[in-house]
Amino acid sequence: MVCPYGWDTPGGVQIHIKELAEYFIGRGHEVSVIAPVSDESSVTESYLVPAGRPLAVPFNGSVARVAFGPLATSRVRHWISSNNFDLLHLHRQFYLLQLIHHNFSTLKIFSRGSHLLSLLNTIHLI
Repeated sequence: MVCPYGWDTPGGVQIHIKELAEYFIGRGHEVSVIAPVSDESSVTESYLVPAGRPLAVPFNGSVARVAFGPLATSRVRHWISSNNFDLLHLHRQFYLLQLIHHNFSTLKIFSRGSHLLSLLNTIHLI
């Protein structure tokens, strides 16, 4: 699962992803979550992969804490290419669009021989 918002900042999307990940793990599935993290040494969830430090971005009367740029792109790209995921669950398409914008050839990482990665995008609305 891809969380676009700072994992260590309370929010509905982060809670939803955490609970969903733990639900699937409890049912015997292998789950990995990538998300921005302010302090990587404070990560306690074994399934969480830090995507870099989040930056506060004012948006729509709120402040979104997201990671972007070369470090986040590199980490997301490495995370996807080093795993053999059956499904990539995006919570907003932020990272996918960032990868495509950064390097169009990144799309090649979504297929491995005859194995094609399925994408599921959840858009959280208020």
